Amino acid sequence: MMLKDETSNQIKAEHWLFKAVLILLILPLFLPFLYYAGFFVWQDIRWELSFVKMSIFQIIVEWAGVAYLMLAWRVKKYRPSFTIFHFWLIIIGLILVIASLVSLDPGASFFSSTRRGDGILWLFHVGLYIFILSWLIRDKLYWEFIFQLAIMGGVFVLLLSPVILFLKPESQMSIDYWYRHLGTVLGNPNFLAHYFLLLLLLTGYFVLTKPRLWNWAVICLFLGSLFVLKSDSALFLGIFLVAVFILVRQRRLFCGLFFGGLLSGLVYSIIKPGWLILWLAQFSNVLGTRWQVWRSAVETVINNHPWLGFGWGNSEIMWNYAGRDFAVGRYSSVYEAVFDKMHNVTVEFFVASGIIGLLSLLILIGLIGWTIVAKWLVRRDPVWLFFGLAFGLHFLFLLFNFDTLMSYILISILLAAFVFWANPERLVLPLAPWRSAVVAVGGSGLLLFTMYWYTYLPLSAYILVERAHNRLDFYSSRFSSRPSQVFILLEEAMLIRQPRDLLLKDVVQTFNLVANRLRLKPLERRYIYHNLQHLYLQLIALHPSNPYYYYTLSSVERNYGHRELIGQRYLEEALKLAPHKNLFKFELALLHLRQSELKEARKLLLDLQESNFFAGKIDFYLALVDFKEGAVRVGRQGIIKSWGNYRPTPADWQELAQVYQKLYGAPALLSYCQELARDPRADVNLFSVLINTARRGGRDDLAEKYMQIARKRWPNESTRLFLATVKSTLKPATGTSGE
Repeated sequence: MMLKDETSNQIKAEHWLFKAVLILLILPLFLPFLYYAGFFVWQDIRWELSFVKMSIFQIIVEWAGVAYLMLAWRVKKYRPSFTIFHFWLIIIGLILVIASLVSLDPGASFFSSTRRGDGILWLFHVGLYIFILSWLIRDKLYWEFIFQLAIMGGVFVLLLSPVILFLKPESQMSIDYWYRHLGTVLGNPNFLAHYFLLLLLLTGYFVLTKPRLWNWAVICLFLGSLFVLKSDSALFLGIFLVAVFILVRQRRLFCGLFFGGLLSGLVYSIIKPGWLILWLAQFSNVLGTRWQVWRSAVETVINNHPWLGFGWGNSEIMWNYAGRDFAVGRYSSVYEAVFDKMHNVTVEFFVASGIIGLLSLLILIGLIGWTIVAKWLVRRDPVWLFFGLAFGLHFLFLLFNFDTLMSYILISILLAAFVFWANPERLVLPLAPWRSAVVAVGGSGLLLFTMYWYTYLPLSAYILVERAHNRLDFYSSRFSSRPSQVFILLEEAMLIRQPRDLLLKDVVQTFNLVANRLRLKPLERRYIYHNLQHLYLQLIALHPSNPYYYYTLSSVERNYGHRELIGQRYLEEALKLAPHKNLFKFELALLHLRQSELKEARKLLLDLQESNFFAGKIDFYLALVDFKEGAVRVGRQGIIKSWGNYRPTPADWQELAQVYQKLYGAPALLSYCQELARDPRADVNLFSVLINTARRGGRDDLAEKYMQIARKRWPNESTRLFLATVKSTLKPATGTSGE
């Protein structure tokens, strides 16, 4: 009797342990709801940010790993069993780890940044999620249950959106406002469109296997959301899927695929008339730019690290090795700022792991494709059509976009489910009971250590930085003399010892925001300067191959420390690491100009001009060099020439004003600005310099005259506000100061 009771208790314990692992594996499906948590709890944290949700996903996977190890230790049937797909995922992971270890910046590869969050450590958790799912769930009904929960999560996200808009008193019940609000759930409308496209695919499983009216209603709901989110690629693929689902129900696969494509093009043309013409018109701008980026990335990898690439997440560093021809015509360009992700899965893998990594990815894709075709030929089961559409269209989507948090999670579920349905031969590792116990205890300890050191501590520090960042709006308007409230939170974040050093970038950004938005006392500015200097020196020590940190430290030294020579030295170091970056060349030329090192300034500017770098801007600053060299007539011609294809910024006009006034005096500057203002191409930026120059020279009547001209010429609201600010600093032209 006692033995029977013990057996019954053991079965109950195993049952509840299985349910605990299953629940933990299901929880990531509801991460989009974190955005709505910001309306009710901890409103000073932006829950839609990737780093917060990815950290929570990692914690969930780590706890699921611990629970699974305990279950596998107790129940033999749940122990790891490896297929060819498991082994190939391990091979891909090892290639990425090796490529990242030998890369220029292993830290960036393993931890990424808080903006992206998808470093090697994150990919390890994604892999662990796939493995546990494929080892735990051995029943078709459980997989269908997970698919249904994922779909229900997406439906609830859509249903909650108008409810939240209704509850928010400042909301505007319009399509545009709904678009912005809905798109913020995952931080970006395209990310959410990708999420809904994958859910539409999952709904397709039930349409193909168990067609019911409810399934078609959900399909229409997701398709409508893709239309609202304005993602052309996701909407087109969604229409194609719906057309295929309708036609395939007639049991004609190839007709369904062919006519599905034609029907989707027809429907898309009705929804968005002239889309093909618009697409062709935008090709040279969007896809043309991406094609140039992809081609240049491939050439850079082949010329430098063809076999193992530059390491995962090191795309920004890779561009330092790009040829001069790629830098032509770019200032703060796509290769310096936007394309830290390639927006193409094959190019991304090639950059990260070279030829070896790309081949490993293509072999995995080939194995999946071959299995789907082989299974379909043996038995025309609709589930294989579902997997073919799911992986094929997702791969097509990733040729022009990149994965996000929820797409990683849903594709992980699809891949684990595919392994279950494929049911390939499995290899179970023979482990003695004592070895199983060692693996379970040791693995659990490692996961708990990873959770505390690599997930919990960085997340705690990040939340403090977020709270400091989000307090800026409040304190800048009501407590502008109390930046210490922000400083305390930043100091608490920096005191947390954690390994994600790239979190320092977020602290730096917040310090810069404080300096730009709050009214600071000299002592507070000095405090910010010392902190920024210390943080950037730390980042340079940790990432010596990243020129961005030298460049930004140069700005700190110049803008806060007023140490031009030291700033110049760091800028020269940045240019050594990235000799083709036009931004660094231009900033260095500007430094030489301010220090009257005219030969060096002219040389750099002519080099930029040869690279077709913002031709009008370079003409403008070459004219300033001419002014300093005494060639006033040539300089004036250069200013007029620059207006042909460039609109000088307020900073440009301010630079001209400082140079001209220092050389020829304030009256000459005022006269020259009046001369330029007669040109019909003169803009409000020039008028602002003219008005302020007149005011400083005591010519308030002249300032008022040009203010009236500016009001008539540019009657928009922002200009009126700007000119009103300028006017408030003027003394009355008539009357006494007591009026």
